[in-house]
Amino acid sequence: MSPDRDDDALSWAGDDDPTLQPGPGEQKQLRPGWKLVGRPSRVPAPRDTDEEPSQMGSAMLIALGILAGVYLLYTIGWSINIARDTYPAPAPIDQVMYTVGLWLAVAAAPLWFATTLLFTRRLVRARIVWLIIGAIVLVPWPFVIGGL
Repeated sequence: MSPDRDDDALSWAGDDDPTLQPGPGEQKQLRPGWKLVGRPSRVPAPRDTDEEPSQMGSAMLIALGILAGVYLLYTIGWSINIARDTYPAPAPIDQVMYTVGLWLAVAAAPLWFATTLLFTRRLVRARIVWLIIGAIVLVPWPFVIGGL
């Protein structure tokens, strides 16, 4: 077996065709830090960096985790408030509306958290600001005060 036959497995018929060589005006710039090895067949167009959200840093992940814990505690606080709350409603519609309001209070914290994450994907500072505003607004005051 000749040494040329080993190289045959790594090439296709017609690879040496001069019409397949890129012209002088067809060379595209590579991204910074990339190195061209061999003959380029096609260089992909650079992606627009605005399309992809940047990766979160460690401080952002820690802040997000702390705020997620606060929102979880708020949900638990509102749930405990529902469990111990008794409201003698004068009419059935009053009782239904009061119960729906309590369950919406329980759902408010997770909904605020999820909505903030959804709508502030690329705005890191706005995400933190809106989560802090929600942490202030959604405090389960009946649970904190102790049912006064």
